[in-house]
Amino acid sequence: HRTASSATGLREAEKVDKKELDERDDLQPVDVEQPEGVGEFLVFIPPLAALLLSDKLLGYIFSVLGITFPSPLVGLFAIVISLLVLDEADKQRCEEVVAFFNPGVGFIQRWLPLFYVPPLIT
Repeated sequence: HRTASSATGLREAEKVDKKELDERDDLQPVDVEQPEGVGEFLVFIPPLAALLLSDKLLGYIFSVLGITFPSPLVGLFAIVISLLVLDEADKQRCEEVVAFFNPGVGFIQRWLPLFYVPPLIT
């Protein structure tokens, strides 16, 4: 059991610690260790979501317009052409875009063979 004086003492110590922390300028952020694989999971989700969203959006636009040409093929050409144009205009920005999408593309490359297995088995 804590007494009222010990609880008050703890609160005062917390106030002092908070004051000391607020006054210190040399504090650095602490790296928190993540469980194995969590960092990789968080890195590939945004680029993978962007690729999936752009594919679905392009497919929807094609269906609304009644175009029967494969939308993923148009998306592929759009990506290649935009990267070529961006590489000519601003090489550094092009490398940043490629670096952003690399984790998602790596995930697709790693797991793509899994989607070919069921048709081969049956």
